[in-house]
Amino acid sequence: MDPSTPQPLREVVAREIRRKIMAGELAPGDRLREQALATEYGVSRVPAREALHVLAQEGFVDTVPRRGATVAFPSAQKTRQLMVIRENLEVLAAGLAARRHGGDQGEELTEVLELGTSATAAGDYAALPELIARFHDAIGIASGNDELAKMTRSLRMQVRWVFEMQLEERSGQSWKHHQEIAEAVLAGDQERAESSMRADVTRDADLLVDLLVARAERQRP
Repeated sequence: MDPSTPQPLREVVAREIRRKIMAGELAPGDRLREQALATEYGVSRVPAREALHVLAQEGFVDTVPRRGATVAFPSAQKTRQLMVIRENLEVLAAGLAARRHGGDQGEELTEVLELGTSATAAGDYAALPELIARFHDAIGIASGNDELAKMTRSLRMQVRWVFEMQLEERSGQSWKHHQEIAEAVLAGDQERAESSMRADVTRDADLLVDLLVARAERQRP
């Protein structure tokens, strides 16, 4: 296609919504209203409706009669595939960070761990998703590889909603795992940093898939 050829409005709108979903700016379950989308993107409701149809065919959006469209929850299969990729990238980042003894992220890692420990002790579980994101962002930066840091963050954003679920049940153990990763990174112990990160991401993957399978079971007629 000639790049100078204007794209149909439905494709323009679909591309922007797709980007927001993949970036984590729109979370699974978020409502997608035709009129609101039309207003946001400066189009009529027709291309907005057509864009939602395109995204539904791609699996990004669920449509329910009389209830409208929502951002789709990823399937268990897709989630497991994403988490396999994430596991390997996060492990690589942890290993590189350990080789650099945490680079310039030592203070950030220490602060985040202290905040997480305090939040857990106080039962402030709502604070944990942001702290988990800060922790992994710091590991990515400490790797010294900007592209790797961007890739790991993008993958985390696609499944970020899991960090907001069942936090109370896993919070204490989660922060113990993050402490182990940080200690290994700052000590320059590459092997332990990699194994600790792999264990942490594997636990996240198992939790995600279990949640999605349970959700699918509840929705069966």
